[in-house]
Amino acid sequence: MRRPCLLVLILLSAGRTGLAWDLPADNATLGRQAIAEILADQEFPETSSYTQRIDFIDFTAHGQPFTQVVITLTPNEPQLRNGKRIVVVGGEPGSEYGMDFISTVEKRDGPAIWLARRGVTFVALTRVGRWNFLAPGSDGSWESVALQQRMPIFTRTQKIYWASSAIVSRVPTS
Repeated sequence: MRRPCLLVLILLSAGRTGLAWDLPADNATLGRQAIAEILADQEFPETSSYTQRIDFIDFTAHGQPFTQVVITLTPNEPQLRNGKRIVVVGGEPGSEYGMDFISTVEKRDGPAIWLARRGVTFVALTRVGRWNFLAPGSDGSWESVALQQRMPIFTRTQKIYWASSAIVSRVPTS
């Protein structure tokens, strides 16, 4: 669902007119067939390599420390519109981990890479607490942590996972 919105945004940002497919109605999404046609058409070929950066913004709120994670893909040859770079900022509903924009669950390039390779700067803001600062690959992934042991890490200063005694799991009753 995220890729269709991004594709529509970039196509509109690029000033494209005369589309070979119809734009979806307000609050609708682009269908799979239209996405396949756009990707197969090569109308938007790769034009640039890119660099990826992960930055941390540390702040305090209500006396508690927090860290905001920002993932940025910057093309080496940016697309310009009226002399300015085209920038797409995304946040994920649901997990809001941010790296799903980089790589899909099928381990394919995500929409952020697709855009960056076409000259569009992409910025992903993660939800505070969703980034795993203790991940072995430094990519924020929770994949190596058992589902029942996952607890938010709100700051990069936290050096260990939450103790099992601090985690209470309950099965909801209907």
